[in-house]
Amino acid sequence: YQRRVHGDIMKKQLIIGAGLMAVMFASCKKDDNTTVTPTENLKVPYTTLTSTTNYFETFKGTDGKTTVDFAGQTTRINMLKEIDAYMKKGVTSVISATTLKNMYENKNSPFADAALNSATDKTIVSKTAQSFATVD
Repeated sequence: YQRRVHGDIMKKQLIIGAGLMAVMFASCKKDDNTTVTPTENLKVPYTTLTSTTNYFETFKGTDGKTTVDFAGQTTRINMLKEIDAYMKKGVTSVISATTLKNMYENKNSPFADAALNSATDKTIVSKTAQSFATVD
């Protein structure tokens, strides 16, 4: 009698265990692994970039327009060229620290090129001395 009772208990446990496993597997939903293909190539084609790559043609938005704008960098490079030329004058003559500081901060129209003076949103200091509260 004990063997039979013990066997019945084992069968019930086996049936309950199998039932729980079936419910657990049946209730799990298979993940949807569909891949959404972007309408544009969002990866940068690094292997195709060279020193002669036309970035204006390579990097375009969904509207077909370039996402590259070198205007700010070009303005700052031109500012640096004028700063460099002014500093080289110091080899043969006295130059002004105030003028150099004004050129660095683009204050008080220090540049010979009027376009650089009117580019008030462009400075060298904003790209080189972010951690300093003041330039002295």
